[in-house]
Amino acid sequence: MAVPHPNPKLTTEWKKNNSSSLMLKKKSILEKESGKKLLATYSYWRCYTKYAVLPKHKDRESCEISATVHINSNGPSWPIFINGNEVNLKKGDCVIYLGGKLAHWRDEFKGDHQFQAFLHYVDADGKNKDYYMDKRNFWGQPRTRT
Repeated sequence: MAVPHPNPKLTTEWKKNNSSSLMLKKKSILEKESGKKLLATYSYWRCYTKYAVLPKHKDRESCEISATVHINSNGPSWPIFINGNEVNLKKGDCVIYLGGKLAHWRDEFKGDHQFQAFLHYVDADGKNKDYYMDKRNFWGQPRTRT
């Protein structure tokens, strides 16, 4: 079930089975592309609507390796900027990036809607390996804030 976001231009579904299943299913592809053994941390999908903006930011520790998947849209291409580089995704495309290291953002969306899935992982041998499952006991459980 979608959860209304405080920003009326966004609807977010956090850590539900559909995005978790996608994150777990695509882990081997991200391992191959990154050259690292990965641990899944969390995922969600979001529907952006007209005039939505993704402010410039870097992600938290549980997002060492991130993937943004373009699910569907009604409108013009809406690039994501990663470390100043413009990336245009078509339906079904995915971009993999270092979410915690590289600043990323999107300018104002001019279309009607765009659905994105976000899949996050950490290096199984890295300093953030304790963020496996985002420090939860099972998938679907809310994250405990520290």
